[in-house]
Amino acid sequence: MTTEELLRSYIEDGQPAAELERMLDSATERQALYRLLFKTQPRPYRRLLLRLLDKEISFRTAVWEGSVAGDEESAEGIFHCAYLLSRCGEPADALEIWKAQYLNQDVGELEVGFFVGAGVAPTLAFLAGADDETSQEVREYIRSSLSNPDASRWLEAWEASRYAALARNS
Repeated sequence: MTTEELLRSYIEDGQPAAELERMLDSATERQALYRLLFKTQPRPYRRLLLRLLDKEISFRTAVWEGSVAGDEESAEGIFHCAYLLSRCGEPADALEIWKAQYLNQDVGELEVGFFVGAGVAPTLAFLAGADDETSQEVREYIRSSLSNPDASRWLEAWEASRYAALARNS
């Protein structure tokens, strides 16, 4: 099956076929998945993107620890995945993406745009309703990052740059 067929099968079956499951473990194959998902509405693939984010976090940790080799293209995987996940528009995903925040010096700090794909107000409202420390950390990070009067222009520019980064590879 082609990758496109595997993704269609995922939507129809609600779970990845064995071949797609194997692809999730390959940084190169994940990049191919991001290029395809970039060309579509990612929302139907949200559960898959959540799994992919966990794979990217594990991969970037292993690269940092020196147990696997990475390259320039695979280094972008965590950012591509987080961007696609943010485009799903689910405020709760800010907490999932936060798992990659400050992962290591290789990844660095994720820009605030990754955390507000559902919109700033809905995300802040969701986080305010949660009664845990992580939600409050994310909320404070978003609020402080967007306190600048030019924040909305910055978010637009960030969105365009993330889009361009994926478009270059598609």
